[in-house]
Amino acid sequence: MTPVSENRKSFTLIELILVIIIMGIVYSFIGNSLFKKENSITITLKNLPEVARDLNIKPLKFIIFGRECSQMVWLDKDGNSVNVKYGVSINSRDLKPYRFNFYGELEQFEFIDFRFENRVKKVCLEFEFFKNSSNSSYILEDEKKDIFYLFKPYFKSVQTFKSLEEAKDIYLSEELNPSYL
Repeated sequence: MTPVSENRKSFTLIELILVIIIMGIVYSFIGNSLFKKENSITITLKNLPEVARDLNIKPLKFIIFGRECSQMVWLDKDGNSVNVKYGVSINSRDLKPYRFNFYGELEQFEFIDFRFENRVKKVCLEFEFFKNSSNSSYILEDEKKDIFYLFKPYFKSVQTFKSLEEAKDIYLSEELNPSYL
């Protein structure tokens, strides 16, 4: 009589089911972490230019709008909505934009209202990525946090400042003596 282990040439059905269950559990952990990384990017004021550049669509416009500044849309050159699966973490109701006027004076301005779904909506934040690879350039003041964000052209990193004067000096020096030329 030969032992049972020597006659056995294949796996039992229970062993196969256990292996498949274990592989499914391992895949669910790995698969979820991979998919979460793809969709887990959150747009903030600091990384907005990088996210727009990574989309590689020129021209491209990012708009946060609505009464509560809770809606967002990405638009291509024809004004068509671009499907982007990023979260947004921007407290845009408290933002004030500034730019230089024709006379070289820094002045506050408002973004132009936006027509969406046949209604005119208040724009809280607008960021553009132009055909020549430059982008919107202005200073945003976050009143709640007392921080000033400087958006420079040609996708330079967004800088933060504690005062409007500091941001204005850097912005003005970039406008008068651009390092990208």
